[in-house]
Amino acid sequence: MSESVTDLEQTICRSIISAYSDTGWETITVSYIEVGNVSEAVSECTVGTGTPQYRPIPSEALEVLLALKKALATEAHGAWLSLKLKIDRQQGDYKFSYNYDEKPKWDLEPMPENYWLELQEYPRPASEIPPWFPKRVDQ
Repeated sequence: MSESVTDLEQTICRSIISAYSDTGWETITVSYIEVGNVSEAVSECTVGTGTPQYRPIPSEALEVLLALKKALATEAHGAWLSLKLKIDRQQGDYKFSYNYDEKPKWDLEPMPENYWLELQEYPRPASEIPPWFPKRVDQ
């Protein structure tokens, strides 16, 4: 895929915004975690009443999130494990924050094998593997 990171981020934002188009949203926040074969995603918006509303992340955005992960992965640092996105309607902007090192906060912690798969797909030098990362017992 030859799209730039900015193009991928903007595609994700457009897709997420479309999911909330009927809400009168003010801000939308997305949390996404992906390690190995498992992922977790939560999106919510705030409206004028202050009551949060939740919608599933559109499949288009999920597909582009995978492309974004590949685009940002490097041999020197591996790939991000989770991200946060905040879209602010009044400001007319968005901000992605990427987590490469901190242990993600899962609702249901994945099996260690998923972290090992992550390292196979997105290798990191030993010095870049966080201390909390599950160790393989066969190594």
